[in-house]
Amino acid sequence: ILEESIDDKFYEGSLGLYLKGIFEEYARKPYDEREKIFFKQTLNIIRLSIAQKKRLKLSLKEKGYADGSIRMERKFYVSPHSVVVDKTSKFNYLVGFAQEILPNGEIAEERMVSFRIARINQIRMMSSKSGRLTLIKQRTLEQELASKGPQFLSGDIIEAVVRFTEKGIENYQRQINMRPQYTRKIDDYTYVFHCPEVQMIYYFFKFGRDATILAPESLREKFRQRYQSALNNYLDEKQKPESIA
Repeated sequence: ILEESIDDKFYEGSLGLYLKGIFEEYARKPYDEREKIFFKQTLNIIRLSIAQKKRLKLSLKEKGYADGSIRMERKFYVSPHSVVVDKTSKFNYLVGFAQEILPNGEIAEERMVSFRIARINQIRMMSSKSGRLTLIKQRTLEQELASKGPQFLSGDIIEAVVRFTEKGIENYQRQINMRPQYTRKIDDYTYVFHCPEVQMIYYFFKFGRDATILAPESLREKFRQRYQSALNNYLDEKQKPESIA
């Protein structure tokens, strides 16, 4: 089949040169474009569902074991809105409204969601189920997308205060992946953010001592517990607090 596709004008009848050309063309594309090629079948089902305003039923891949087995699988009914690209990470996301199918068979309340295309395990369009979104839902989702981005669409916005060291400020200016934008500065080392809590955790946890969460107290406590848990892995049994050991 490949040999029949070769154009002698460019590849001199060589299957090897032809394959090299395909790989080079694929590799030159941005990550989100390569992902669209790799998951073309999934994306075609989503686009058809959007065009026909039909609901989707899908399952998500969860973190698995080294042998490739799946730890657990979550299932959803989804009324799709669109496929969008996260501008910082270059991943493709299905966004819309969904109801989770719980393990006991019950259906959870509908909520706004975004699913990475790469995490979708199985997907099918439900021809008998309408996936039409009201104008109000569409506008609400688009507003949330604009303010949060697809990767943090489901999270609630919080106000967080962070105190940096000089190195922390340098890291904040340099590390742009998933970086939340600050809304104001209290002083040269203390910034205020309005963003989803999960974004604060994903982005700032790696800063260690160079970024300290001052508020809210609930987020500060989550960081404290995570750092304590990490430290606990390096302590001898005698050094561990009684509540943890």
